[in-house]
Amino acid sequence: LGLDPAAEKQESRKAETFEQVAREYLERHAKIKKKSWKHDERVIKKDLVPEFGIQKAKDVTRRDVRSFLERKAQTAPIMANRTRALLKKIYNWAIMSEIVETNPVYLLPAPAKEHRRERVLTKDELKSIWNAINADVRDSDDSHRKMKTLSAGIMKLRLLTAQRGAEVMSMEWSELELDTGWWTIPGEKTKNGLSHRVYLTAPAVAIIREMKSVVDGAGSRYAFPSPIGDTHINNP
Repeated sequence: LGLDPAAEKQESRKAETFEQVAREYLERHAKIKKKSWKHDERVIKKDLVPEFGIQKAKDVTRRDVRSFLERKAQTAPIMANRTRALLKKIYNWAIMSEIVETNPVYLLPAPAKEHRRERVLTKDELKSIWNAINADVRDSDDSHRKMKTLSAGIMKLRLLTAQRGAEVMSMEWSELELDTGWWTIPGEKTKNGLSHRVYLTAPAVAIIREMKSVVDGAGSRYAFPSPIGDTHINNP
């Protein structure tokens, strides 16, 4: 009939809302290529969809984005920077996928200045935190004691090993050699994609053994199993 089906399809794609494009980005890119895709999903649901969701993705302007980021930076400056980076990534992916033609984040500076963190906790602060964690478990009622104990174990191991929260929370029994005091974090869990060996001090081993007694009989492969489903705790 002299029509161009490909052109019609492309024109239809250009009419997609931002929410539709963001969901495609999650399913076709982030979930496949990013370990941190759940963070992207949270930011999209909490911040980006409420702001731009019903707009056509191609109609979101640089002025719209600047206004949104400036408002975000007033209460959460560092998060505003992270949100800007994600929005830019979504549009870059959409351009490569021939969904949109331009990126409204292009040339927009980060809304907040960031400084390298040099603050560390003092011995007295560490002691205060440790005692507060113990008190929280001690004062909990029976219905919450198991979850509080697991959460306390996560926090203490983060202090003792200096490992990332996500790596501690997803610790599996198969990664541990408690008799020799080693924890091997596989590459698929680390930020740089390389396996990482962590030495466990006697207090760290004692905490992990305590977790084993707390979850005894749960049958989970995780040291800190979630009470819901076959996964680990994500929010202590």
